[in-house]
Amino acid sequence: RMIGEVKAYLLSYYQGHRDWDWGANGRGKLPAGHLSQVRYVVAQLVVAMRDVLTAPNTTRQEHFHTEWGRRQRMKMATIYREINQRIASHFDKISHAVEELNTAACPATRARGCVSTSRSRCARGRSSSS
Repeated sequence: RMIGEVKAYLLSYYQGHRDWDWGANGRGKLPAGHLSQVRYVVAQLVVAMRDVLTAPNTTRQEHFHTEWGRRQRMKMATIYREINQRIASHFDKISHAVEELNTAACPATRARGCVSTSRSRCARGRSSSS
């Protein structure tokens, strides 16, 4: 269930960046390649999360009581740290992309609302505030 929620959030986030239309007030002010960067970050985040979820288990007794197991556990601990750092970096980039929306004249409440809700809800919010 939680994986489905994350996937739905990431899709909503991407669609918010892809479909948000401010008319003449901002789309053109976004940095070149904004949507491509968002798509890339979302894809890399999914890959990194998949890597964490499919990494080998190193919590069996052999990983604590044998030389080979301890080496494997230490190796995986390093890999887990690297993957977790990548995931944190991807979330930082997601936050930065929202700030780019804000800078391009999308009010902060709209930018946050747009990336955390579906397209139709964004459209309702836009039409009621226009």
